[in-house]
Amino acid sequence: MPPEQIRAGEAKQTQIKVQTQNVAAQLGAIIDEFRRNGLDGQDVEVMEAIRRVLGKLSDEEMKKVIDALQEARARLMLRSRRRHLPGRFRIQKAIIAQFAGAALEYQRQQALL
Repeated sequence: MPPEQIRAGEAKQTQIKVQTQNVAAQLGAIIDEFRRNGLDGQDVEVMEAIRRVLGKLSDEEMKKVIDALQEARARLMLRSRRRHLPGRFRIQKAIIAQFAGAALEYQRQQALL
């Protein structure tokens, strides 16, 4: 999978995490409203359990997914860099050789003058 797709997955997962946190917060507000109005019971307990699950998902589980995606992208990028590293070194060596040749030519020209 290309790093761009992994990055898109990270962004989507982060968006889902934020949305889940928002839903948990909204559910918490509804629960508080129920309790302020004296409506306590099994329905409120069910909503409270759902809010706890959403909180756990958004805090722990989704962070694990995002971290895994970031790690995979970093490994892919590192592997890509390593693959291109020998070619980059060859290019740098060629540039250095050209500079060295130009410096030698300059020294020769200076010696002739």
